[in-house]
Amino acid sequence: GINVRLFDRLEAHRWPTIAVVDGPALGGGCELAMACDLRVASTRARFAQPELNLGILAGAGANWRLAQLVGLAQARRMLYLGETLDAGAALAAGLVDAVHEPETVLDAVLAMVATIAERSWRALELTKLALRLHRPATSTFDMAAQSLLFESDDKRERMENFLNRRKR
Repeated sequence: GINVRLFDRLEAHRWPTIAVVDGPALGGGCELAMACDLRVASTRARFAQPELNLGILAGAGANWRLAQLVGLAQARRMLYLGETLDAGAALAAGLVDAVHEPETVLDAVLAMVATIAERSWRALELTKLALRLHRPATSTFDMAAQSLLFESDDKRERMENFLNRRKR
């Protein structure tokens, strides 16, 4: 119970979250990382869902989050067969977004954070919400959110800055 609520709250947080994995992320550690918007791993990272070996379910959202991130076939291999992914395999499967050497992973994450911080927070928050919606609801939400954003001073300023840069 507690992990389900915690991971759902983390995923629903209004701002993007980034997991940094620098070692084993097994079971709950992997589930915690999957609840974040982005995952960055060091070359020392490895990922697995060993719960079935213990006679329990990877139940804190791992089943659907894993399938959503890596696809159903890879999720089945990790869950049914206990397959462990090293950092490179996790990147290839889509479980992590980037892999760096342990001594540079923090700098890489800070660069990602700086890039995200340059974005419009209002648009970022609405984009994050749109990504969580079920597909049929997305078009309606996208139109409403875009209407709201198109009227904002933030959008006007950013568009002007963009157009002024293109004129140079």
